[in-house]
Amino acid sequence: MKRVGTLLTAGAMLAAAAAPAAAEIRIAVAGPMSGSLALLGVQIRSGAEAAVAAINESGGLLGEEVVLEVADDACNADRAEALANQLAGADIVFVVGHLCSAPAIAASQVYAAEEIIQIAPGAPDPRFTEERPGPGVFRLFGREDDQGRVIAEMLAEQPADDFIAVIDDRSPYGSRLADWVLDALDDIGRGPDLVDSYSVADPDIPGLVNRLRAAGINAVFVGGTAEDVAAIRRAMVEADYEPLLIGGDILADTVFPELAGDAATGILFPYQPDFTDEPEAADAVAAIAAGNGSPGGFALYAYAAVEVWAEAVRQIGALDYGDLVATISEGTFDTVVGTIGFNDIGGFSDIGWVWYRWGASTFERVAP
Repeated sequence: MKRVGTLLTAGAMLAAAAAPAAAEIRIAVAGPMSGSLALLGVQIRSGAEAAVAAINESGGLLGEEVVLEVADDACNADRAEALANQLAGADIVFVVGHLCSAPAIAASQVYAAEEIIQIAPGAPDPRFTEERPGPGVFRLFGREDDQGRVIAEMLAEQPADDFIAVIDDRSPYGSRLADWVLDALDDIGRGPDLVDSYSVADPDIPGLVNRLRAAGINAVFVGGTAEDVAAIRRAMVEADYEPLLIGGDILADTVFPELAGDAATGILFPYQPDFTDEPEAADAVAAIAAGNGSPGGFALYAYAAVEVWAEAVRQIGALDYGDLVATISEGTFDTVVGTIGFNDIGGFSDIGWVWYRWGASTFERVAP
């Protein structure tokens, strides 16, 4: 059976900080379990929980049960750093997380110093691995500079007389990804016809849509949450104005049609290859769904992060940090997202961003 610990916050001491019970290996999943990105936190929690359940149902690791703690950083760097210190004090040996880049970078300083393995199923900021503080920090996901490039290429492929726009929500995620898109458009030599932003706190979606329409925009990238992209698309449909709408990887969640309704149809987004329909992921998908989680988005990547760590533990037959770092760094692993390995700075040996298009209830791969 699975063991899941309490939801931890920076404002409370861990009840588990006392000496752990015998015959337990303590790990954690950390990410935005609250706030505007809580849907993504649910994804990584669901994936990690299902992976831990599978390990324990097969006899555990090293003859011990794996216990999973769930830590909520609310996508906040200061909170993540505090949580990382709490997790270190609770004898956590491995962390799946963090999901947002700034928290992942802040927490990595603690994990590296405390010799805790960290595998982030997100954290796409290139600095997370390019400036990693220790060899036990890994990312099992693509980089956002690469994502920005493929988005820019899609915008630049539109007819020469089409007007294109880049919009962001001023959040760390949205504004950083928009900046990568703008940089790549500049390299390509096709500047946008409109650059705009809106406030997460007061988005004024109708006003934004009116500005896009007035500027004659035919294709727009929106760096924002799934909720905001859904609201923007609904407002466009209501205004009988339907330019090509592109979102970020954040749209790779099967709950998106619940947010956008019929307006979801036709929205494009880049993502790492989706494995929810692949045979190797069938058991994991079923387990996540049985736990009322969504197997889309980051869920299978969180599941795979646990698989990588667990397989490394099995290979060396111990929890030694140095041996685990070497095994993860040098090995390849068969996971629910295929056979993966890491490059020399701990990044995912990327199999590339690909394009998906939302239909009425599901998304399908369209390119490449």
